[in-house]
Amino acid sequence: IEKVSIYLNLLSSLDTQNQDVQKEIAKLNKLLSEYNEKILFIDEEYKEIGWRRFEYMAGLGILFPFKNYLRTTGINLQYLLTESEEKVAIKLGTAYSNNLYEELTSSFEFNFRGDIISEDEVRTFREDQDREKRLDAFKSLSSVYKNKQNQIVLGNLYSIICKDNVADVELRKYQTVMSQRNMSEELSDNTVNTLLENVSDNYKIYHKFLSKKAQILKLDKLETYDIFAPFPDLEDMEGMSFEAGWELYKNTIEKIDPK
Repeated sequence: IEKVSIYLNLLSSLDTQNQDVQKEIAKLNKLLSEYNEKILFIDEEYKEIGWRRFEYMAGLGILFPFKNYLRTTGINLQYLLTESEEKVAIKLGTAYSNNLYEELTSSFEFNFRGDIISEDEVRTFREDQDREKRLDAFKSLSSVYKNKQNQIVLGNLYSIICKDNVADVELRKYQTVMSQRNMSEELSDNTVNTLLENVSDNYKIYHKFLSKKAQILKLDKLETYDIFAPFPDLEDMEGMSFEAGWELYKNTIEKIDPK
């Protein structure tokens, strides 16, 4: 089923307006929801096993390859709803398409210097050597995403996703809206919060990078459309060779993790 799902999603990415592909995806999603309903009894049996037993099994040497799975499964037991509630959640999850954003944005057309091109194509020009092309690409993207009708639709899609996530968090009693994602990455909320705080506290490093980039590009001011601009060839840059830059990079990374 996973291979079929990947195949259909790849087909859809080529043409999100292909109704035949969308029908097949809908059929597969319905089939998956039916299967998920039928195997809900497994969760009930997991509840009977209990968190302590899963933690014990995770510590057994013979089950070491499954350690993370067992530990994560045990932790997630506290967030499972009753079997009937989980069935309702599954049905609600298949009631609307979670590909609406992709379907909508993939249908957008962008006017770039008189040519109608796709979003992926116009975004590549944000990294062009020609500053005027970067500016035109920025204007092309902005004209579509700042369109009032598109903003209304995208805003409502965002609202639906947020409300759905908040409802799930409240029903399952997660500590924060990030907890579910953090657990799937096997990270604690405290770890992620520490990471976010460190990023926020060090914005000045990125600002310093952008200032240096403006200097290298010989710009008085680095505009939004210049952020992805490529650097000039290393031969044209003064101060540091590629080899010296590579050594600096390796030495910095090794301080974080020698491996």
